[in-house]
Amino acid sequence: MKSIHQAIHWSMVTALFLLGASTVSAQTELSPGQKIVKRASDYTASLKSFTLEASMIADISVDGEKQQYEAGYQIAFKRPDGIAITMSDVQSDLKLYSDKTTTTRYIADLNQYIVEDKHTSPAELIISMSNPMFRPVLSVLAENTAAAPFTFLLEKDFKVTIVGEEIINKVKCDRIRFIIEEQPIDLWFSQGDAPLLQRIIPDMSKFIEEVKESEETDDVEFSLHINSDKWKVNEDVTTLLAFKPSEGAEKVTKFGPKHPLLEKEAPEIELTILNGDPFKLSSKKGKEIVVLDFWATWCGPCRQGMPILAKVVKEFEDKGVRLYAVNQGEGPEEIQGFLDSTGLDLTVVLDSEGVAGNAYQVKGIPLMVIVGRDGIVKQVHIGLTPTYEDDVRAELTELTK
Repeated sequence: MKSIHQAIHWSMVTALFLLGASTVSAQTELSPGQKIVKRASDYTASLKSFTLEASMIADISVDGEKQQYEAGYQIAFKRPDGIAITMSDVQSDLKLYSDKTTTTRYIADLNQYIVEDKHTSPAELIISMSNPMFRPVLSVLAENTAAAPFTFLLEKDFKVTIVGEEIINKVKCDRIRFIIEEQPIDLWFSQGDAPLLQRIIPDMSKFIEEVKESEETDDVEFSLHINSDKWKVNEDVTTLLAFKPSEGAEKVTKFGPKHPLLEKEAPEIELTILNGDPFKLSSKKGKEIVVLDFWATWCGPCRQGMPILAKVVKEFEDKGVRLYAVNQGEGPEEIQGFLDSTGLDLTVVLDSEGVAGNAYQVKGIPLMVIVGRDGIVKQVHIGLTPTYEDDVRAELTELTK
């Protein structure tokens, strides 16, 4: 079964995000559902500051095999552009801060932080706090930081219906529904004098049909929701917005421990490609920028990161960048089955005895190495970080100048 991260396609939520990013003209006569949105929009826009705890949970089951992804978010926001976010999931504990002039990112597991001399909008920062495949749905949550939140729902002739009233965390809420590209999305706004967004649930039936087709099975279940029901409004958030490095924290320009092979001659690799052709790393010297990705089909982060890496490398193919997926210890049939089920088009190098893995000091996977045309190791990525795609793209851009 594909991993949640690899399989999810958010066409309908992406369309929602694009609508939210556009300028719309509100109609004079609002429907009952739009009146609920208008009250929430006006109230949220009036807040000088707020703190919010939210959680995102995605569950998928294919042929009885279940996977779950869960992430928690703690957001402190001060209008118009001060924000601090903590995101925690099974892979990372990440903190992001932004003000008028700087953006700071901190990864607790590494005790490292990066400070960029640029402003990042609060909405952009929230959306970036996850695997790229989950970012569009976070754009709905990010609407709370907009100058005029949720106004895309007030567009003329946009249909917003009232589903009913429900209790969310002991708070009476209005549940509304709107449709993007034939996909319903439900939002819950609290009633009373403080109408705030409490929950987001998109209808995933279209996605389920896509998974059924790709996996050739009818036994597919999927659900996704965001709970955003823990609010505190108009409190002093000054201390929460200030980044204070923890003891021993290291300021870096790139996250991750320094690998011992960095800036050294890349160890030779002489192995066989999945199709039977020989692979010799030194034969690429002077011709290609080589990206080596050490992986295995059983590794969840590998399955999550591989499509991202393949996509980014493809952007640089015309500049001589090539990806070689160095599989650790698995057989050809198992690997080919994985490629067939995922649709990934990869050049897989078979490292069945772990010879290359030992040479590159692979202690955990995924481990990705970029080797320059001069045969020198330029970059090493250990594991998968939330900024993986952006980091790799920036590194290849620099190397291909």
